[in-house]
Amino acid sequence: MNINPKEVISRPWIYLPVEVKSRELLARVFFAAHAIKAGFGVFIGRNGMNISRDHFPKGIYFEKCLSAHKVDFHEHQVSVLGNKLVSLDEEGLMFASEEVYLDKRISQKSVDLSELIFLWGEEQGRVLSTRITDSGKMVVTGGPRVDTWKSEFSAFYQREVNQLQARYGQFILVVSNWGFSHLDKQEGFDPDNIYSGYPHTFVRAAFISLIKTLAKASPKHTIVVRPHPSDIPEYWMTKKQEFPSNVKVIYEGSISPWVYAAAAVIHNNCTTGVEAWVGRTPVISYSPEIEGIADWNQYTMPVNYLGRVCHDESAVVACVEASLFETTTPDRSNSDPQIKRFLYIDDHQSATEKIIAHLKNINVPVEPYRVSHYNLWRKIRTQISASKWRTRDFLGLSGMYTRAYTLHKNPGIEQAELQDFFDRMTKIIDVPTDFFRILQVDKDTFCIVGNH
Repeated sequence: MNINPKEVISRPWIYLPVEVKSRELLARVFFAAHAIKAGFGVFIGRNGMNISRDHFPKGIYFEKCLSAHKVDFHEHQVSVLGNKLVSLDEEGLMFASEEVYLDKRISQKSVDLSELIFLWGEEQGRVLSTRITDSGKMVVTGGPRVDTWKSEFSAFYQREVNQLQARYGQFILVVSNWGFSHLDKQEGFDPDNIYSGYPHTFVRAAFISLIKTLAKASPKHTIVVRPHPSDIPEYWMTKKQEFPSNVKVIYEGSISPWVYAAAAVIHNNCTTGVEAWVGRTPVISYSPEIEGIADWNQYTMPVNYLGRVCHDESAVVACVEASLFETTTPDRSNSDPQIKRFLYIDDHQSATEKIIAHLKNINVPVEPYRVSHYNLWRKIRTQISASKWRTRDFLGLSGMYTRAYTLHKNPGIEQAELQDFFDRMTKIIDVPTDFFRILQVDKDTFCIVGNH
């Protein structure tokens, strides 16, 4: 059911930005569905969706990180727009270097502007406490993405899982956390070379070799390679020409249905390994021994100890063959207990429910919002903005954040897909089929409320 344009709706509001669509959108919808059931109104859109010439109500801006380069943006949200700032760092679950993570992902100024900082687990809190003063703002809750990884949520994806298995049969999913990125390009790296002091370049070469080996060892099965959102698409367009015909390089939709549909998932230091482990898909961590690094623990993360751990190609091939014929659900009880410090999971209450309970305690006013749909003028304005962005790209003023790079991470959100997601959510959270009301109010920006 749609919202009527010009309708005035009063709610406490939450803004849920989506930077990497394939990683975040479904979890945002899951969180939004619970929040709407609890009485909130929700906006879903791109980062900064409420910074425009249009009027948006005050509410809670749910940020994905508190990086230093976003301090001015956070100050604008709080001091100018009057919003409450909360966050859950989308990249705070796993990190190889504490120092790099702290330098890139946290700022004391943004912490001071925040109401609450939600954490994936105790380890993230320990690391952040070495750099910031939080005044009791940090709360260990886990993340909504984990809620959608659990095996009991798999029914949500059944349609997509059936389609993928019909297209590719029993396939092996190899996820990239080591592909050639824009940062590598800026460093002047050759994607086919290994550089001393840069372990990911060694891992990249090892995985490219592994993919070819797997394809030859399992010629009747498909090897699906999933690029990372930050990988340069042109790199994979070149690489796929080198692979045997049973290797497919595909970046399509949310990764979750691919994880559920796969016979096994192969990764290195990737959050998708955690997702596969939580969802009970067989997971293989390929951790090749890196020349010049005697102590492997200084590079690897706890996610690499989940499931089967392999240090050479022959071991991976053996594990893949075992997974293809496995009929029992993988047991995660004997995995490295360190993971519990990084990833908090409560079997009695979801992370989403915990977070919403905390948000209800924030003093957020019930604000009226006069709904205005995505009309002709807004569409023209969008085209003008896109033209300005293309001009900046042409003049080299955009840096790595070009329009093509941004659209690769989030190619856009359509009302039909949001409606489909929310329709399926009605069974998950037990509300009437016509409960959610949705209207597009700007480019890739949607207002969603419930029929209370």
